[in-house]
Amino acid sequence: MTNAPSRPAIRYRNSVVLIGMGNSGKIDVSNLVISYERPRVCDGKWMPISLVLRNDIRGTISRMIGTQEIRQIENFDDSTFEIQIAIEHPATEEVMEAWRLHQCCFSEITWRDHDHLMQDTIIETKIQYKEAFLLPRETKLVE
Repeated sequence: MTNAPSRPAIRYRNSVVLIGMGNSGKIDVSNLVISYERPRVCDGKWMPISLVLRNDIRGTISRMIGTQEIRQIENFDDSTFEIQIAIEHPATEEVMEAWRLHQCCFSEITWRDHDHLMQDTIIETKIQYKEAFLLPRETKLVE
């Protein structure tokens, strides 16, 4: 019998919803998020956040990001999207913290090579946004 390392208990559940990215409406990508950063301010300016996603089996995420990238290149002023982020308690599903980022656009996209350990394609992004709002705790992102 081997002593397999135990997985750490999940302290919080994270929800990430993209609104208006590419040609999409409201899409919950929570199960595809590898990592993200919370909004932060430095010297009075909103700092870019990183959002790392794994592509789904149909390639929907890579197509959506690619479409958004083209929209930004062709018409930067009218091609922004929004992001909602919520941190929920895993047992009660109570929202502990929720953010809405307005007028988001990609400042950097890195299409990483296929990760054989994870069996997924990884997409690393840096996202600039005009402003972010801390939402009320009772906010539910996906309806």
